[in-house]
Amino acid sequence: MSLFLSDLTAAADYPLARQVLETLGIPVPPDDEEVDQVLPAGDMSIFADLGLDEMELGAISADLDLYPEDAVAHIAERLRFGDAVERALDIALGP
Repeated sequence: MSLFLSDLTAAADYPLARQVLETLGIPVPPDDEEVDQVLPAGDMSIFADLGLDEMELGAISADLDLYPEDAVAHIAERLRFGDAVERALDIALGP
């Protein structure tokens, strides 16, 4: 199983992110800890066999101007299934 979390500080707010860190054996940062940077965790090469290398995934993850759904859509577009993800996000989040 390969896991990737774009920002480990998400574990303070999201149970799924906390589970990912626990599975990876990475300590969950305390809720009150201020982190001023995006710190990815897990398998940075998770999409390498599909053409998205570690550097590009890291750049997408570090882009603080992207909302999470935009980052997912960007990754999906790069992996050539952007239309399907866009439809799913529209259904889940509304147009």
